[in-house]
Amino acid sequence: MSKLFFYRSFDWITVTLFLIIWIPFVLPFVLPSVSSLKFGDFELKFIEGSVQQVQEAVTALANQTEIERDENKKSDIKVDPYEVRLKYTSQRLDARYSRVRVWLDAPKDFIEQVDSVVFERHPTFKNRFKTVRTPPFEDRFKAWGEFTIRAEIKLKNGVILRRQRYLASENPESEIAEDA
Repeated sequence: MSKLFFYRSFDWITVTLFLIIWIPFVLPFVLPSVSSLKFGDFELKFIEGSVQQVQEAVTALANQTEIERDENKKSDIKVDPYEVRLKYTSQRLDARYSRVRVWLDAPKDFIEQVDSVVFERHPTFKNRFKTVRTPPFEDRFKAWGEFTIRAEIKLKNGVILRRQRYLASENPESEIAEDA
């Protein structure tokens, strides 16, 4: 009997810790008007957009890693790797969907070296990969959520560069989101 009680209390401790850790991230999405929770003297304050900020930071770090790899190929690409990036715009179509446009942003002399760009959308897309072989190397699609889009940039000399971009749904219609 005491073992059963021990296991139950252990499960409750685990569940409680799990909830304390994840409630600040999940609850603002479920109840957007709630900005904090109090448990006696303990108060949890929610940081608006914290999940989005974490996802954008992870994408920025991944891009930084790719850019550092590209710097080793500098003699092949002849452009500052920081100038090769993905940009996007998002236009709200209705309460659920947005029209998204993603494109390769780079100096003109670099664009002339590009053979193709393979965009990798979220795994839930029916057509997950889209290959574009002509400038302006862009992908347009309808989306209902936020995700990270990846691009494999194939140059005519065989060099492959990779970039990614977190697509946030709060992107203004006509404004280009800040570089990640």
